[in-house]
Amino acid sequence: INLLKAVVSTQSTGKKFTDKTKNHWPCTMDTFTKYNGKYDLIKLDYTTKEEEEGDGKTEVKEEVKKEPPVSKLDPRVAGLMELISNVRSMEQAVMEMNYDVKKSPLGKLSAEQIRSGYEALTTIEECIKEGQPHSSKARDACSG
Repeated sequence: INLLKAVVSTQSTGKKFTDKTKNHWPCTMDTFTKYNGKYDLIKLDYTTKEEEEGDGKTEVKEEVKKEPPVSKLDPRVAGLMELISNVRSMEQAVMEMNYDVKKSPLGKLSAEQIRSGYEALTTIEECIKEGQPHSSKARDACSG
């Protein structure tokens, strides 16, 4: 019965993955194709702080607090960016779901993913400034 449950679970996962991405499960980053309007795979870095430090020696670094630059973004967009980049808020929300972020980190976005997200936000901002927030260009940036 447990084997049957595992097979059914794998089949439903595969179907859901295909529905969301138009790719067949199992799939790797090399074989994955991004389709417009469908989910994309994101490469995450799962190394922990201890693994990054290497030899276990801890360096003491002085923190220099700088005032953030004045944002040129629309205040609504700036507020959204503050919300989604607030690590403490995200950790608290995840902990409320009984997920221990210290033992099992969610991963870190790669520089490529951050660059891609920035480009999408820039395109969306341009569309908003042009008065065309519902254009196909803006939609493509949201799902691209």
